[in-house]
Amino acid sequence: MAKPITSAEKAKIRAFMANLRDQKRVPEQREFPQIGTFCSVKEYVEQYFQINKTSEYDLQGSAYISQYRNLSTDPVTL
Repeated sequence: MAKPITSAEKAKIRAFMANLRDQKRVPEQREFPQIGTFCSVKEYVEQYFQINKTSEYDLQGSAYISQYRNLSTDPVTL
């Protein structure tokens, strides 16, 4: 059986969550590959992650990126 949460613990949790909300309020700045520097969706995604220095660990969480190896290599048309 779990022990009940005390009022001091509730205050710590509330302060932690408020701090976390403040940190997450402003999204990270991201850069995007320029048009003409990639020919396919796969090249675009590779350049995007290289520019933004996203680690392989971050890639594991997304369902879209979990199929990263299967991205289209057909030429992009505008």
